[in-house]
Amino acid sequence: MAATLAIGQEETKAKLSSGAPKKPVQTTPGPVTLGEMHATIEQLEIAIRRVVLANNQPPVGHNLAAERPATRVEIINEFWRLYQLAKPSFKFTPRPVVLQLKSITIPSEDAARRPLETMIKHGFIGKVAPLASNEGPNMTVAEYGDALGFFLARIGDLTHTPSAKWSPYMFNHKDGG
Repeated sequence: MAATLAIGQEETKAKLSSGAPKKPVQTTPGPVTLGEMHATIEQLEIAIRRVVLANNQPPVGHNLAAERPATRVEIINEFWRLYQLAKPSFKFTPRPVVLQLKSITIPSEDAARRPLETMIKHGFIGKVAPLASNEGPNMTVAEYGDALGFFLARIGDLTHTPSAKWSPYMFNHKDGG
């Protein structure tokens, strides 16, 4: 039995590693563009609509050819829109994250500040992450990718009911078994 399992694993590894040569990942220097941000937001919205909401409505249309840098406020606003879209499907309310208000560099009078604070409290944006605490108005491609991945992971966390076996702390169980 163990030998069969080991052979199956080796075949799987060979299938995953074979095929077309891997292309090196090329990141563009400088800030993420509005077009790049909109392209990734549209893909995320499609996934949320299909997987979380179980509908195939088209995503909000955006200008994917915009080459100017996306601002942090624009990114926050798009994340907020997706947060609001997925919110009715949240299965539980997470423990709030303690805000570090001094580290947030979006001005308190800016309309994006409250949505940013809400998303930080619910764990969608890191409390000292570049989206919240960068000094400049823009983010690099790598910073944006990190923020998008963090956001997507939290959407997955809150829209799917965890197993009582693997998350006993959520179901008031004394042990995991």
